[in-house]
Amino acid sequence: MSQAPSMPVFPDALIADTTDLNMEEFGAYCMILMVTWRNNGQALPDDPARLARVCRMTEKRWTERVGPVLARFFDLSEGVWRQHRLEKEWNFVAKQRASQSEKGKKSATAKALKNNETTSTAVDERCEPNANPQPQPHKELTLEAEASKATVIAFPLGQDPSPTKPQSQDLNALFSEWWQFVPRKVSKGQAEKAYRAAVKHTDPAELLAGIKRFATDCQGKDPQFVAHPATWLNGKRWLDEPGLPLNGGSNAQRHFAARETPEQATHRRREALANALARRVAAGGGGAGAH
Repeated sequence: MSQAPSMPVFPDALIADTTDLNMEEFGAYCMILMVTWRNNGQALPDDPARLARVCRMTEKRWTERVGPVLARFFDLSEGVWRQHRLEKEWNFVAKQRASQSEKGKKSATAKALKNNETTSTAVDERCEPNANPQPQPHKELTLEAEASKATVIAFPLGQDPSPTKPQSQDLNALFSEWWQFVPRKVSKGQAEKAYRAAVKHTDPAELLAGIKRFATDCQGKDPQFVAHPATWLNGKRWLDEPGLPLNGGSNAQRHFAARETPEQATHRRREALANALARRVAAGGGGAGAH
């Protein structure tokens, strides 16, 4: 059982960070957080069978669908599903509990010393034989109540409890680093505007990791079929799961391979058609000039 049975939640932050999850994925995410909290903040091991039981679904469903979607919220580098924000908040609550307990003990000690002094003074006094001494009322010593602090538990990895927005110069450097990995470097101004909007609600590290995956997936592709960087950002494409390697990949990779949504497929076809028409018009204009 948890040493701190109550786990406060800020619905606004939780919902904002999980708007793209369906109800099954959202429920599984909350279950992992709550079970981790009940486990005194200790991360759950990366055991598909156990995680499937915790999330109340089949192991096949967890491995092929839900697990890959939720992986971005956790650090899996040590073989466990670690949520750094939750651990930080747990440590804070534990520290507060220890501090309040220590204050309670000091208060109890001070009251006990005061009562002892009162008793010593009374012993020195002589009472008459027929006196009816009044019993001293018993004073219970109580510890101060355990403090509770409302905490946020649905944050991307590595965020501070009071996050601050990156400074302007930091944004410029972050965008420049991100731009280096863009596979199709067009419309840089629009891309920078979209990037600044994205970092307001997304960790820059997540954007950087996403564009690196996207660049890898685009290797060998015709540039006309590669999304513009602004389009990629506005479509939140960093949330896409990595595609299958050309050789089919391992079984684990096939389980975690992304499936293109109908909206993404429609957008890609429209963009390819627009680029093809633009090249045709440009070629036609060049031909007319030659005549």
